[in-house]
Amino acid sequence: MKRLKENIIYGLRALKKRKTQSLFLLIQISCSILLMCYVLANYYDSKKVINHIDNYMGGKNIYTIRNLDTYDLAEEEDEKTVLEKYREVFSKIEKSHIEKILVSNTESFGGAEDEGELNTLKISPNFFEKYEIKISEKNESIDKTFKLRQGEIYNQKRVPVYIGSELGGKYGLNEIIKIDSNLSFKVVGVLKEKQSISLPMQEKESTSVDDMILIPFYLDLKENFVDYLEALQFVANDKEELREVADVLNEEKIIDFYFKNYNEQLQYIKKDYTNLYAIYLSIGVIISTFSIISIIGMIIQIIQDSEYEYGVSMMCGARRGDIFVRLATQIIFVFALGIVLLYLCFGVTKSSNSTISAVVSIIALVLIYGWRKIKVGEIISKIKKSE
Repeated sequence: MKRLKENIIYGLRALKKRKTQSLFLLIQISCSILLMCYVLANYYDSKKVINHIDNYMGGKNIYTIRNLDTYDLAEEEDEKTVLEKYREVFSKIEKSHIEKILVSNTESFGGAEDEGELNTLKISPNFFEKYEIKISEKNESIDKTFKLRQGEIYNQKRVPVYIGSELGGKYGLNEIIKIDSNLSFKVVGVLKEKQSISLPMQEKESTSVDDMILIPFYLDLKENFVDYLEALQFVANDKEELREVADVLNEEKIIDFYFKNYNEQLQYIKKDYTNLYAIYLSIGVIISTFSIISIIGMIIQIIQDSEYEYGVSMMCGARRGDIFVRLATQIIFVFALGIVLLYLCFGVTKSSNSTISAVVSIIALVLIYGWRKIKVGEIISKIKKSE
C-alpha cells in the first residue's frame, strides 16, 4: 500500500510539472464529456417524449381543433341565439363517444406579493391517467376536483388545485395560494416529484410539472367557449370518427376550423431530432477523437520525457506496475476532474451516468495502450547506452 501511495504521489507531481499541457488536455476532455452528456440528455428526453405520446395515443391519432377565424356571431345574431349555438355544440361534443381530454395553458394567473406569473394548466380528470402523472398526497378526489365546471373562474372565491412537488415544499394540503385578484387557489393535492408531460401541438420538449398548478376547467359559454374548443384533444383512429363533432361545428357556424393531426407533427419532430443528433454526434466524435489522440500523445511524451527516471527506478528495483501506476494516475486524474465538472453541470441523471460508462470504457482503452507502451527492456537498454 505504501508503494502504491508513493507511485500515485509521484504521478501527481509529474502532472504538475506539465501545467500547460495538462490544462489543455483537461479542457479537451471536459468539452468532450459535457458534449457527450448533452447529446445523450437530448436523446433520452426526445425518446421519453415520443414514447409518452405513443403511449398516450395508444396506437391512435391525436386531433385538436384549430380555427382559422372566429365568426363574429354577435353582429349577425342576438346574444341568446349565440349562446344557444354554443350550448348545442357543447352538448353534442360532451355526449359523443370519442375519447377526449381537456388541456390548456393559455390562461395566465399572476401570483400575489410579486410572485410573478404562475405556471398553471387547466385540465380534465382523465389528464392524470393519460399523461401518467402520479400523486403524492391528496384530500380531494381527482374526479371531484377536476370535473368540468360552469361559470367564470374569476367569479369563484376559491378554486381547488393540485400542485407540483416544488410548490409542495412551500404549500401544504388545505393551504391557500393567493392570486393578484379576489381569486385564490386551495391546495387539495400534491404531485410526486420529477415528473414531466409533453403537450401535443405546442412544443417538442417535455415540460416539468414540479412547479405547475393544475386547475379545473371553468367553462363560461359566453366568455371562453372557443378556448374550450381549442383545449380539446380527441383520441381517434381517423377523422371519420370526428364526423359528429365536425357536423355540429359546420352546422352552427361558430368557427372556421380544421382538425390537426398530431401524428403529422410527430414525424417532423422525429426528423428534427435526427438532424440535431447527427450534428452533435459529429461534433462529439471529432472532439473525442482529438482528445484521445491528445491523451495518447501525452502518454508517449510522458514516457519519452521520463525514460531516464523510469530506467533508473527500474534498475533500483521498480517494477513495470510501478511505472504504470504513475502513468495511470496522471490520466485518471485529468478524467476525474472532467467527471466532477460533468456532475456539477448535469447532476446525477441517466444521461450523466451513461456518459460516465462511456468515459470509463475510454479510460480502460487508454490505460491498456499505456501499459503496452511501457517496455521495460527498451527503457533500461536506452539508459545503459546513454551511459
